[in-house]
Amino acid sequence: MKTMKRIALKTGLVIGLVFLLPSCLDIFFTTEVHPNGSITKTIVCEGDSSEIIDLKLPAIGNESWEHEWSYTHDDKDRLTLSKTFQSARKAAQDLNPADTVPVIRIQPELKKRFRWFFTYMNYQDILLSTNPFQKVDWRDYLSEEAVRLIPMDEEEREADPNYVEENYEGFEEDFERYVVTSGFEDIYQLFILALDQSESSALKKNLVANKKQLILKQLQIDDADISDTDDVLEAFRAVLGRENVDLIYRQNRELFAHFDAKLAYFDQSMDDNYRFAITMPGLLINTNSNIIEGNRLSWEVDFFDAYFEDFSMQAESRIVNIWAFIVTGIALGFLLFALFYKLFKKKTT
Repeated sequence: MKTMKRIALKTGLVIGLVFLLPSCLDIFFTTEVHPNGSITKTIVCEGDSSEIIDLKLPAIGNESWEHEWSYTHDDKDRLTLSKTFQSARKAAQDLNPADTVPVIRIQPELKKRFRWFFTYMNYQDILLSTNPFQKVDWRDYLSEEAVRLIPMDEEEREADPNYVEENYEGFEEDFERYVVTSGFEDIYQLFILALDQSESSALKKNLVANKKQLILKQLQIDDADISDTDDVLEAFRAVLGRENVDLIYRQNRELFAHFDAKLAYFDQSMDDNYRFAITMPGLLINTNSNIIEGNRLSWEVDFFDAYFEDFSMQAESRIVNIWAFIVTGIALGFLLFALFYKLFKKKTT
């Protein structure tokens, strides 16, 4: 397990001190870009069928995708999802839908440049930030160096020439503080919104604002197990009073359900393995992949590789416009014919 996951396990706010991590799923995202600009997307999920069904991917519950269940050679369940789209924009509507449900989101983009004899195709899949708690800017807690080292596994990190163990221990502490604070800020803003919508509450926003740091401190020192919103609100109850907080919670359960969804998404997705592959038409001329097999490009991506920033997988290829050569050849043939005909006519006269 990568260091970042070990740190996350220590932060009770995000996944709970007694959460049992699910067994990881292997998820393969394959994209075939066609010369006409259409793309075929295939997603293969391998693992336990109950966990695959609960996988936080928009395509899982989308009936417009083809669904096929099978088994791997080692008897794991396998779900294969596939769909062909007329454009990358159409694919984005399925893979990054216009809602706020916390899921793994991918933004495909395709740009075509026509240059008569050649057409250049620039495609990218962008794995959008996997961090469900983004109310706090990580730059206020972590340096660029920390963000670069934290997603690495131990072997990669120790091989890095800039790695210093003492400094890294500080990075771990900074990250833990960031995770707790960002998660707290998320539920704190929900609580303020719920307070505005609640009736007959004895709590006032200015009182809650004045007690904000006390609530955060209580959350950090609370020994209670944290697995859902109700557990997190124990820190609010300790500072603001149980009756007051319970009233807000009862009247706004649907509002707080979104925080529960974020916790579930983080818990279920953080240990999965993602592999992306893109197959380009024509001649490959540029990519940021280190794994290249002909026109097929691959990336192995961890949940935390895209935790702080979006992770982009890019490829550019060049397609020969055969018809352009044919048209040009015919046009040159007519010009030559006209030229020779004109010269021949002058000689005869």
